[in-house]
Amino acid sequence: MRKYLGYNYLAYNLMTTQEGLWEQISRKICVLCGQNGGLELSHRLILEKGRDFVCKGEKSCQSYLKKQKSMECGYPIGLFGQRLGKVWPEMTAGDIQELIEAFGLAAQRAKKAGFDGVQIHAAHGYLMNQFLSPLFNKRSDAYGGSVENRYQILREVLKKIRSRVGSGFPVLIKLNSQDFVERGLTLEDSLKIGRLLQEDGIDAIELSGGTFQSGQLMPSRVGITNEEKEAYFLEAAKVFKETIKVPLILVGGIRSLPVAQRIIEQGWADYISMSRPFIRESGLIKRWKSGDPRKASCLSDNQCFGPAMAGEGIYCVVEKKEKQKVPERS
Repeated sequence: MRKYLGYNYLAYNLMTTQEGLWEQISRKICVLCGQNGGLELSHRLILEKGRDFVCKGEKSCQSYLKKQKSMECGYPIGLFGQRLGKVWPEMTAGDIQELIEAFGLAAQRAKKAGFDGVQIHAAHGYLMNQFLSPLFNKRSDAYGGSVENRYQILREVLKKIRSRVGSGFPVLIKLNSQDFVERGLTLEDSLKIGRLLQEDGIDAIELSGGTFQSGQLMPSRVGITNEEKEAYFLEAAKVFKETIKVPLILVGGIRSLPVAQRIIEQGWADYISMSRPFIRESGLIKRWKSGDPRKASCLSDNQCFGPAMAGEGIYCVVEKKEKQKVPERS
């Protein structure tokens, strides 16, 4: 069952340097899960309602947004900005080097805090994905143009992280199989990036796909009502496994134990990854191990995003409503 569990990843803004915070989080995970888990390092930097932002040391992006009436910051391209009648400035060389250093320091803090590993978030339209994607990346310097150039920042980020955590500390990456948008990252380019990551010493690749501009083909799809709709990046994973030798982790709509078992037994991936099912049912793996093979209770409706975006934490809205309907015993 270990292969179905993998790491317990926690996404947190890599700019956060609050003293002792990561140590507290690491200890909490250890108490709850019996292991420390890994920390996902991401830089969002995506347009939201025409505004682009970096949290710049604030405890949350929400607190930063409340203080700013208009925001301008570095952006690798200007496509969506142009649609809004504004061309967003490119990140400067200095901005890029500052970002690379931030990733390295974040990984160092994660290791110091006791996490078992880190994962670079390079999917779903976040900044690293934007550099990889020809839709987003319109740069004409060493960080734009060819696949190799668009990959260059990831190479430097990975090198910087290695210099901070050493060779024995696991460094993984979440990578889009494709963007599912016109002129976005293709499976062919993603395979090339996978090979480059392998050459540069990545420890594992978690394969995902889509952006928040991808419509129904977004990363967290809805309406997963049967096994045929599960594992929606599986075909891409099969192609990756034919080419890439580093461990492959498959994410995307896995809800049933038979599906998870089949993916591993057929060698289509080395590990499987889930997120939304654990929001509804944190003890899912324990239930499966106990001999109860019923599929996850998660309805894949994405209602859990609402409270998270509102700063209320993340929880299953359906489960909360169901509990409120149950009359209290007198």
